[in-house]
Amino acid sequence: MEIPVKMRILIIILIGILPLCVSAQNESNIRTLENVTLTAAIKEISKSYQVDFSYNPKILPQTNISSIQIGGKPIEVVLNQLLNPRQLKFKIENNTVLIYASEVKTAKSYRFIKGTVVDKNTKEPIPGVNVFISNTFNGASTDINGKFAFQALVEDNFELVASHVSYHPYLIYLKSISNLNKIEIELKENVSELNEVVVTFSNKEWEEQLKIFTKEFIGTTRNAAKCKILNPEVINFDFDEETNSLTASANELIVVENESLGYQVSHLLVLFEYKNDQVKYVTKPKYDYLEHKNRIQERRWERKRDEAYKGSLDHFIHSLANNKLKEDGFEISLVNTLEPDRLRLPLRKRKLIVDYDSIKILEFDNYLEVRYKEWEESSYRNHIDREFRHIVKSSYQRENAITRPQTSILEINSRLGYVVIKDNKVLDPTSLIQHGYWGWKRSADILPLNYEPND
Repeated sequence: MEIPVKMRILIIILIGILPLCVSAQNESNIRTLENVTLTAAIKEISKSYQVDFSYNPKILPQTNISSIQIGGKPIEVVLNQLLNPRQLKFKIENNTVLIYASEVKTAKSYRFIKGTVVDKNTKEPIPGVNVFISNTFNGASTDINGKFAFQALVEDNFELVASHVSYHPYLIYLKSISNLNKIEIELKENVSELNEVVVTFSNKEWEEQLKIFTKEFIGTTRNAAKCKILNPEVINFDFDEETNSLTASANELIVVENESLGYQVSHLLVLFEYKNDQVKYVTKPKYDYLEHKNRIQERRWERKRDEAYKGSLDHFIHSLANNKLKEDGFEISLVNTLEPDRLRLPLRKRKLIVDYDSIKILEFDNYLEVRYKEWEESSYRNHIDREFRHIVKSSYQRENAITRPQTSILEINSRLGYVVIKDNKVLDPTSLIQHGYWGWKRSADILPLNYEPND
């Protein structure tokens, strides 16, 4: 598999893939950068010295650099001149320059994650493996020696993923790894895919199946309308006439460009099944930032991400855990059915959340209805009106069609009968089933786990 050379900017920024060069360069390569941002300077250093960079963009100051000379001297000298005045430090690991803040607090928050990926049978290193933490920006590709290194904000429930077109994917929770600085991953060759007999269907049939997949995987929201699958040719479909179900699979990461939120998301598709107008899918996404054309576009993306966060499940859990539901615009009620004509039962003095040391426990009977102050999207109103058209003049339909609040319903899906919340997030996302407005939304509206809204 050829390693892509194009530049990407993400919460962990990776630029270039060529071997590290720390020796002084020829005089002809000397250039002076003037009045540029720190991000732009890093890009030019990456090109000039042929290195990767890994860092959290939030630690970079926004002020421009008046002047700095690159080329003609070792990269360590250039980086010291660039970073030291800005209270930033660096470390070079396996062809990657890791930048981190000098403050102890930030240095402790972000950990270096390093390791090697080899073939399980031959023990030979595998280059070009995508290694990342699912649902985050953090990751890197292995070099020619099968080595990888990047920084990440580490949580026990975060999942490390290794993906390569010729091998079975590898998934492991970070809490199961004893040493994050010496991770050893063995990938098993995907022999079945190599020997698979390819059955070719008509382009028309495949295109119709792709339309279904796109609608159910990306969604039909305003954000989904600005999403595009960049490599649809890697997706394989299988339709079972007996069960009337459509399944999808892909040997490579499915890359989706989300122009609305400013993300490029690479999905490891674990499961996709569409049956009887219901969909089940599991994906392990890796987020990258799209490169903005100007500051106006960057601010628009920041605003759209905040809009996607407000009223979301993540926003609700954060508000619930901090006793800020009313302040943040949420109303909750217990209900005993998913039908629109449901009876809302008051919570009164019942506590949904109980504190236990470093975690919180969420527990309720039947269903929990969550109403958010903002209006529903018109496409959802059309969807819900069609879904419940068999119910004549339901209370839901009698509400003003323009000003109906976003209404979702939560159902506990845990053998324990409760949901664990830690650090204002649900520890196991599968422990909650989302119905209604949240259940209607798809991957186009999902933000990364480590997303932090602007105040």
